[in-house]
Amino acid sequence: QSNLRYGDTEIWSDIIPTGKADMILAVEPLEALRYRQFLRPGGWVVASTTPFVNIPNYPESDTLLAELAQIENIVLVDTAHFARAAGNRRSQNMVTVGAASPLLDFADERMLAFVERLFARKGEKTVRVNQRAFRFGRDAGLFFRALLDAGMTTPDALRLINKLDPETLDAGQAGAWAEAVAGDRLEALLAEPGALAC
Repeated sequence: QSNLRYGDTEIWSDIIPTGKADMILAVEPLEALRYRQFLRPGGWVVASTTPFVNIPNYPESDTLLAELAQIENIVLVDTAHFARAAGNRRSQNMVTVGAASPLLDFADERMLAFVERLFARKGEKTVRVNQRAFRFGRDAGLFFRALLDAGMTTPDALRLINKLDPETLDAGQAGAWAEAVAGDRLEALLAEPGALAC
């Protein structure tokens, strides 16, 4: 766990008090629940749905998702799925940061420049993979929220997003997708082979 505070006025402490965090950024779903007491009313949770099972009584995935879905301001992304699509499963953290980026006060170009600077010593390929992971996370997070706003359930939104080609995700199309897969049509779509263009 770490705290990050930034602003345009002097910050007197790097510690965020309980109930005062604007965002919880969790690279694992159980971590989002473990620290939610830090979230202020109206704050956001951005979390990976990819579990890191490191305890014998780790909750079932459906149980975790159901509890996370109770949080009003939430963005959930299957980071393993999008990191693999970006070219390296180890880029899951960058997918999570990308999903959070629309809620931050920084332009995408600036965030991508930070990614380049962070990974430059590891080579151009690593920079490209992490920038791609960031973009996939951003687009998946925006699409997820747009699906929820269109009335789709959290589990169905996650399943649909994972079926669509990450290169083509467009949050502006989410409402049409939610309408197109209403009822039992989502199951038929998910049964089709391969990824679908958004």
